[in-house]
Amino acid sequence: MIFDEGHTAPIKDIVITDNDAGIISTDDNGAVFFWKLREERSERSNKFWEHRNNMYNKILYDTTNDLFFGCTAEKNLCVYSKNCKEKVCEFLAPDFDVRTAVISESKGVIFLGTNKGSIRILLWPIKKNTLEIEPMKGEGLDVFRYKYPEYFEITTHLTAISAMELSPDHNTLFVGSEDGTVLLFKVRLFVKMTILTHNC
Repeated sequence: MIFDEGHTAPIKDIVITDNDAGIISTDDNGAVFFWKLREERSERSNKFWEHRNNMYNKILYDTTNDLFFGCTAEKNLCVYSKNCKEKVCEFLAPDFDVRTAVISESKGVIFLGTNKGSIRILLWPIKKNTLEIEPMKGEGLDVFRYKYPEYFEITTHLTAISAMELSPDHNTLFVGSEDGTVLLFKVRLFVKMTILTHNC
């Protein structure tokens, strides 16, 4: 299989869709490509769609809900739908950097590993109609942005989180940090606390 017309800058991140239908990749120039793994003989290219709106440090893809999630270098968290053509929402996370992230579609949450050694958990999927808006400072009264959604956060390490992975049944979260430690957590406890925080 040949992937043509590809990236022209170093690759930042790669994700494989849950159904193994494709690979999504992003580079230092902000390009995001979706590559089909199930090649059709009649097709001249494996590239299904591309997106060039932001420079992402971390990307995820929710196959069930057809949602793309990206963390940008400017600390924005972005959600797109419809092959990354329609923006669902974008909000700023000024108090931390996202180093890694995983989505549990079955549990309805997304985990964000931060440079502060904490895990921030939000309900997933993030829906536009559940977000509040606020005026942007210094931009006038007619310019608004989405407020950061409700979340539950727990500090798990003394240094930045560098890796996270879910067990196949999504019941256990494995978290590694730059200090060389790996911890295991029961996902159901995080889900319960996130739902309680959201309902307060």
